[in-house]
Amino acid sequence: MNKDLIGTRNDKFTLSIDLAPTMLQAAGIDVPDRMQGTDMSRLYRFQDSGANTNEAWRHSFYYEYPGNPGNTGHIPVQALVQKDFKYIYWPGEDFEELFHLPTDHYEERDLARNGTMNETIAVILEDLRDKFKQAREAAF
Repeated sequence: MNKDLIGTRNDKFTLSIDLAPTMLQAAGIDVPDRMQGTDMSRLYRFQDSGANTNEAWRHSFYYEYPGNPGNTGHIPVQALVQKDFKYIYWPGEDFEELFHLPTDHYEERDLARNGTMNETIAVILEDLRDKFKQAREAAF
């Protein structure tokens, strides 16, 4: 580990899909191409999180929950999460939400619905819709 990084934190997104590639690399085993996720060790082994590769660490992530048919408490949901905004799409209802995470930690003020929609929010919403569609397509 880089001694300059001991005792520090970073705010990079890491996901459960990163665990297997990290453990495989630590064991000296090549990560299969078909495996999703990224070796997290570069976040703590190097001063610059991208120092050992040409690719940047993720700035957002897509997730989906398929729901549980017949259980009203488990409805399908898909989302794109960034540091600043979270875009949520409810496919069963064809309904979307947008939250500004730095000022709305509990996701209580839906910017897409609460009357605060302005030109800036409209542009951000459209951009996130595009990124969401790209991420969703990449997941399949």
